[in-house]
Amino acid sequence: MNPSTMQKDRTPIQWMNDVLIFVVLFLGSGAYSLFRGQDANWDLKNYHFYNAYAFVNDRMNLDVAPASIQSYLNPLLDLPFYYLVGFLNESPRVVSFLMALPSAIAIFLLLKVLGEVFDVRQTNRRIAILFSFAVGICGAAGIAQWGTTMNEWPVAAIDMIAV
Repeated sequence: MNPSTMQKDRTPIQWMNDVLIFVVLFLGSGAYSLFRGQDANWDLKNYHFYNAYAFVNDRMNLDVAPASIQSYLNPLLDLPFYYLVGFLNESPRVVSFLMALPSAIAIFLLLKVLGEVFDVRQTNRRIAILFSFAVGICGAAGIAQWGTTMNEWPVAAIDMIAV
């Protein structure tokens, strides 16, 4: 079966609907991240920021385990936060708002997947989508790590892109 024939033709209105939904999710995610306040978790203080710094400044092989074993974790997921702080150091609220982007991407893609799984033309299916969506975004790990540097949401977004 040819994958290109499996895709539905999308109208400009459907594209605009998706863009509007994503913008609303991004603004809501950013607002929630601002409500939670600036990220100050211990892992950020211990190694998230340092690992990105060491990677960018070619210190990976110079400093010997400054953050214990976490010094050897892959720093690539920490680079966006490192650069955001570097460019927007005077605007921590903007950094906090932008750190919600991966969660917005993941929950938008969750909605798209749920729309494919359930037939949205039936009312009871819409309720199932809303319930599944609420369960998907309100889990303990999701809520606790919204807008933080814990890197759960970026990985979830990458996983959802793969689906």
